[in-house]
Amino acid sequence: MTTHQPCDSLTLIFSLTPSLSIKVLNGDSQALIGYRPDELDAWENWQQNLVHADDMSLIADLSKAQKTTPYSFHLRLRHGISQRIEIFKATLCAHQGHNELSLRLQNVKSLFEPENTLTHHQAFQAMMKNATGDLVCFKDCNHVYTATSQTLASIASPNLNWSDLLGLTSYDVLPESLADQEYQLEQSIYSGQVAAQKLLNFTQENDTIWLDARKYQVTDSAGHLSGLFGIAYIITERIQTEQALALEKNHFRTLLNSISDLIWFKDAQGRFQSCNPAFETFIGQSEAEIAGKTDQQLMPEVIANTLKKYDEITLKSKKPTMHEAWLPKLNGQHEVLLSITQTALLDPDGNVYGILSVAHDITQHWEDEQHLAESQIQLEKAQSVAGIGSWTLEVSDNLLCWSNETYRIFGLPAGSPIDIASFFQRIHPDDLEMVKSTWEKAVRKQTLYEVEHRILVNDKVRWVQETCEFSFDHEGTLLRALGTVQDITERKEHEQQLQYLAHFDALTNLPNRVLLADRLHLAMHQALRRNSQLSVVYLDLDGFKEINDEYGHDVGDRLLTTIAQRMQHALRDGDTLARLGGDEFVAVLVDVQSPQASEMIFNRLLAAAYKPVMEGEHILRVSASLGATYYPQAEDIDADQLLRQADQAMYQAKLAGKNCFHLFDTQKDRLLRNYNADISSITNALTHDEFILYYQPKVNMKTGEVIGVEALIRWQHPEQGLLSPLDFLPVISGHELSIDLGNWVIKTAMQQIEYWKSINIRLPISVNIDALHLESPNFVTHLKMLLETHPNIEHGDLELEVLESSALDNLSHVSNVIKACHELGIGFALDDFGTGYSSLIYLKRLPANLIKIDQGFVRDMLEDTEDLAIIQGVLGLSNAFGRDTIAEGVETILHGERLLKLGCLLGQGYGIARPMPAEEIENWLKTWQPDASWTQ
Repeated sequence: MTTHQPCDSLTLIFSLTPSLSIKVLNGDSQALIGYRPDELDAWENWQQNLVHADDMSLIADLSKAQKTTPYSFHLRLRHGISQRIEIFKATLCAHQGHNELSLRLQNVKSLFEPENTLTHHQAFQAMMKNATGDLVCFKDCNHVYTATSQTLASIASPNLNWSDLLGLTSYDVLPESLADQEYQLEQSIYSGQVAAQKLLNFTQENDTIWLDARKYQVTDSAGHLSGLFGIAYIITERIQTEQALALEKNHFRTLLNSISDLIWFKDAQGRFQSCNPAFETFIGQSEAEIAGKTDQQLMPEVIANTLKKYDEITLKSKKPTMHEAWLPKLNGQHEVLLSITQTALLDPDGNVYGILSVAHDITQHWEDEQHLAESQIQLEKAQSVAGIGSWTLEVSDNLLCWSNETYRIFGLPAGSPIDIASFFQRIHPDDLEMVKSTWEKAVRKQTLYEVEHRILVNDKVRWVQETCEFSFDHEGTLLRALGTVQDITERKEHEQQLQYLAHFDALTNLPNRVLLADRLHLAMHQALRRNSQLSVVYLDLDGFKEINDEYGHDVGDRLLTTIAQRMQHALRDGDTLARLGGDEFVAVLVDVQSPQASEMIFNRLLAAAYKPVMEGEHILRVSASLGATYYPQAEDIDADQLLRQADQAMYQAKLAGKNCFHLFDTQKDRLLRNYNADISSITNALTHDEFILYYQPKVNMKTGEVIGVEALIRWQHPEQGLLSPLDFLPVISGHELSIDLGNWVIKTAMQQIEYWKSINIRLPISVNIDALHLESPNFVTHLKMLLETHPNIEHGDLELEVLESSALDNLSHVSNVIKACHELGIGFALDDFGTGYSSLIYLKRLPANLIKIDQGFVRDMLEDTEDLAIIQGVLGLSNAFGRDTIAEGVETILHGERLLKLGCLLGQGYGIARPMPAEEIENWLKTWQPDASWTQ
């Protein structure tokens, strides 16, 4: 780039390429716009950073221009660390070359000519006489002030005189946001408009100032544009008023729209002006559609005439009026009853200019009143049928009035004189105080008076129910009472009968299950409080069903009644005998001094049941099976659990031969409950995927080859953390849950094999199988189904390990299962070989491919010669039977060296790798190397 000598202006060269790169030909660019030539030359996006956003379109226009007409635009200059906006005059000029155009830029303030202000100043002086309070200015064609009013100078700064603004632009004296708006408005004048107007605003001391700015062309004597005249009115107060009115109008409209009642406005001639959405819905038309129309234009004649009549009444009275009318909804729905309130709208002179109408739908209220009236009639009829009497009491004169039904209920002739004293005389003496206190309490608290009590009618006791409401004055003094009375004697007798039946057995009159529960809870509470012991006894009659079937239910019922009476006599005072139903009874023995004392009562109960019963010529005999338990116990226990314990003990007595008793074993029960809880927890863990598989590699210690991994199950317990197999597998040994868990392990192992194959890892997995699982009838069938759902499992990918110490009940069946698995490509191994009692039999009869030497022998082989001898023997047997052998428990390098010397090449243990999650196997395979002493 060539830089010419400085001159009074800066020429910018634009290439015709889309990038519009800039090149400085001459002039002091740094002095003029704040940037050195080399900065401009290297600046690819100079337009976006230098040219004001309002003038970006001029840059493209300049590149297409063919004439030398001056352009005016403003740039954002750099002066030190700050930036300011200056307005420049741009003129096209000739330049050598065909692919470039030259542009001369001049700061418009340098073109300011004081002599040009004379004409503007003279006109300004004349104008100021009529516009001294407004913001007034003259500008030349370069946006430079040539005359201003003092008010404009004061807007810029209180200390400025209007003459200080001469020769400056808006960007020198006004906030940038306001100067931008001024510039846009002035551009309209310079582009040919005779006049332009715009509302401007800017912020001054945190307040927004609004201006109504207007610009006009100023021409010279020849009619050429020589500048502009501007005048701006401060309209902040007007704008604020308009905004407040708009906000208030919006609030009013929002309130109007939120009201569910119908609201509409009409002018004095009955033409609709506006309405709310509820009225739009009612009439089926929008506000815009009804505006300017009358009732006659929108509604049927009958409705229109009705509303017009209401309007005339309101207009005439000039006061709020209220009307009710049935009107059909004009959107096609049913007729509704409206309560219409109308208000005449008056101007300050008292003349009506409109009507405001508000209508509330009271259809439901009217319907409720109708239903209430109908209900009142029905209630009166029902009270007559039901025999309900009514009465009133006027407190001021102590006047008590009864209806005819009330007289009948109290056994008095209708119309007989009656007062409070005579009423109290007819209340049963045992209920009198209760009735009085209930009355006084209701009056004191001003609540409903409700009471049930007995009365004496002709020396007979009757039950009545009374209800009344009170009326009080503003000081809370009772004025009157209105009540009803009903004879409820039959209901009370029925309730007493039901109460007995709810607690006693109808056949034997013994307490039933409900009363037994109450008495048992009470006896348990007393035992704890007295530090004593009780016994719960469960009895079931043996042979009763046969007698009942042979001789009939009547005979059976009499037999039960007789035995119940005998067993009742066999108990002590304070003990309880209850019938649960059928031939089952429960006795609660309280204050048991010793087991021997309670056993004497057990034997008396057995004897009472066993004693024959004569039924005509027949001798009937049954026995009883009795189960018992004691309370308190070592563990906290409730009444239902006590009954279940006694029931379980009774069942054991039946198994023992009947006609005897059996005591519940709490310790055995606790172990059983713990076992069931463990089974439930493990089942829940399997359901919620809490089990995971770890994998321990198996290797050829001599070559370092990884021959596979053994899947070892772990339980990721949500509370106890990671649990080992010893924490849960012994619990499910021999339980069907072990089959479900075994199937899960096989399925998960197959999924892992397929995943490893997908990332090019061929790694067989061996899985431990419980004996119960292996001997299950569907083992092979289920295994086939799993293989079908995992088609990528190949021969040799999966191996099953069965513990040599497992008690296999059917070796022939297991042998066939193993052979079937071989046909499916699944191998078998005898795990923990040498720890059971049938090692040689298993080795001979089970066609396993691999023998795993138990880690207990391997771990101690370096110190225990007997363990070493066992290992040598197992290796000898394996060779003799043609089986492969792998040693578990290889925990050190020395273990591996010794095993290799014995001829055992395969190993597994912590000396090779610990069990690890599946995601760690891949990294282990990359880093695994056998010890050098093994491979020598």
